[in-house]
Amino acid sequence: MNNKIAVAVSGGIDSLVAAFLIKRQGFDVFGLHFVTGFEDNPSIEEAQGHYTVFPGDARQETAGIRSISDQLGIPVHVIDIRKEFRVWVSDYFYRAYLSGLTPNPCIACNAKIKFGLMIEKASFFGAGHLATGHYARAEMSGYGLPMLFSSTDTAKDQSYFLSLVRKEAFAKAIFPLSGLTKNEVRQIASDNVLVPPFLKESQDICFIKSSYGDFMETHPGFSARPGEIVSPDGKKIGTHNGLHLFTIGQRRGINCPAKEPYYVLDLDIENNRLVVGFKKELYKKKMLVDSMNWFRELKTTDQRLSVKIRYAHKAAEADVRIIDKDSCEVVFDEPQLSITPGQAAVLYDRDEVIGGGFIRRS
Repeated sequence: MNNKIAVAVSGGIDSLVAAFLIKRQGFDVFGLHFVTGFEDNPSIEEAQGHYTVFPGDARQETAGIRSISDQLGIPVHVIDIRKEFRVWVSDYFYRAYLSGLTPNPCIACNAKIKFGLMIEKASFFGAGHLATGHYARAEMSGYGLPMLFSSTDTAKDQSYFLSLVRKEAFAKAIFPLSGLTKNEVRQIASDNVLVPPFLKESQDICFIKSSYGDFMETHPGFSARPGEIVSPDGKKIGTHNGLHLFTIGQRRGINCPAKEPYYVLDLDIENNRLVVGFKKELYKKKMLVDSMNWFRELKTTDQRLSVKIRYAHKAAEADVRIIDKDSCEVVFDEPQLSITPGQAAVLYDRDEVIGGGFIRRS
């Protein structure tokens, strides 16, 4: 292994401890910190490219980054990725939401930015590998193929968010926290007086400051389209202020009186109608998943696997039928709540990630 290793440092406790553990093993370590433009006070001017903060750097505008550099005794390269982040992450979210899907921008960020662009940047600065603070495990198989597994800490496992990363990237990825729990990470930080400069935990969507609706409404060119709220049989029962304010399974904001609460069942983009019904109607057994990213080549078209349909979902047993290299049909043993088009579906064989894709329809 190349002795020089890059560590993606956000300023949170996980990446700080990950960098500390890698350095403690004797590797030549440097940090990579990227600026998306959605920070309250971006630490780099747009189109500046990059600059490096060294321990003891006197520039006041880099206080948070300098803290990382000082505590770890490593240089940190600050990289402007505003353009790439807009194209690959925030604009992707906008387009998907506008088309009635519920996207997961963290998955897009991992695939395009953290394990795409950042690996390129790590190589540019001379590193052979990139370490991150993700709770997941990557190994090489006996055939020299990268494999992805869930973390020891099942409550913090982030393999779901890594499911759309091309498997070749994991040959250059290191997960120092893979065998640790969150509490153990906190203890390592405490024992070694590591204080994250940005105390707030990472948010699922870093560029959403208040709500999805507010983000959509402030996007250039967006115009809200009020429309009808209808029952599954097409009967009008109310009006909505724009489909961008809703997602599958949502209860809040419907504001239509009934014998029991209404939930969003579907977004009819073509007719600009919000389809609502009762909670029992949200349970479905089947879904089509496409844009598959396979980690293992399956030998038969029919598999028994467990499948997650969102990060907080407990993986459920299902029959998986491979349609082609890009898609599969999933039939759950038990109906699942709120299968949502646009979200990722991740297929597991025990703790091994077999593949991931996007839910197209249920």
